[in-house]
Amino acid sequence: MIKDNVKIVCDKINAVTPVVKRDGKVTLIAATKTRSAEEIALLSDCNVLDVGENRVQELIEKFPKLQNFKWHFIGRLQTNKVKYIIDKVCLIHSLDRLNLAEEIQKQCEKRNINASVLIEINIGEEESKGGILKEDTESFIKSLEKFDRITVKGLMCVLPKKDIASLETMCLQMYNLYVKIKNIKQNNLKVEFLSMGMTEDYEIAVKYGSNMVRVGRAIFGERL
Repeated sequence: MIKDNVKIVCDKINAVTPVVKRDGKVTLIAATKTRSAEEIALLSDCNVLDVGENRVQELIEKFPKLQNFKWHFIGRLQTNKVKYIIDKVCLIHSLDRLNLAEEIQKQCEKRNINASVLIEINIGEEESKGGILKEDTESFIKSLEKFDRITVKGLMCVLPKKDIASLETMCLQMYNLYVKIKNIKQNNLKVEFLSMGMTEDYEIAVKYGSNMVRVGRAIFGERL
């Protein structure tokens, strides 16, 4: 089932006709929240090696069994949990506040490593979700310049449940913001990823420039 589902998702991504210029190929991240290590291991046969976890506890439990995968942290990250995942993930998708950046910097210094992050944008301005407002993006990026262990690789958002026209508008706003920050000159800014789109909306996201989608249910089926 998983192999068939991955093929369906990839075929749909490849069938999208983009309306903007996307940066490179689309990276498919399998969102593995509540999924077992055995289920995740099956992704190797599908050439899907990028996996994303929302919960720190699940990541640290699964990581030792699945070290051939590239782990992304895609959920809201508490500062006191940074130390558990900082040396395990290739990309933190949810940087949205200065104290979290300070903790990432601190933990990287302890281990003599660097961290790659995406800035999370609350594109739907939803009170229940993390992320900064789009108009605060440039000033937030400037505030990160002092953190020499952090490299900002781009932007991420969780699209709200809206009609197609509203989603397209938000995706285009995200894309335009992504293009804008690519032109900012800053040593720790190396923008290459727009992480946007999940099971319900990844085709719309790819249409508007997303080159990284986080898909769970469309790959694994409904959660039990």
